[in-house]
Amino acid sequence: MNDRRRLFTHRAIAEKIDGDPRLIGKAHENLETWRMRSFDGALPPTLQEWKDILDSQDWPSIRKILVNDSEESNRLRQSSPFPGILTESERFSAREAASG
Repeated sequence: MNDRRRLFTHRAIAEKIDGDPRLIGKAHENLETWRMRSFDGALPPTLQEWKDILDSQDWPSIRKILVNDSEESNRLRQSSPFPGILTESERFSAREAASG
């Protein structure tokens, strides 16, 4: 997935979390699942970075990472802990928006 598609997908994720802040819990759940499945019980560095961000920052700060078009946000979105928040049709709509 290219950076523009990731950006539009994460903007849709941010909007959905804006409407239901409990959805941020899905990112925490994903990280815990991935940690438990790892050979050594540790997360890869970028996912650990996401865990640290989610554990220490408030939603407005996390939201900025999701929707910002900076190099740092692009890097973080490549290892996103947010799968499962958007439905298939919401993901499709975000990809369509990125294409047009």
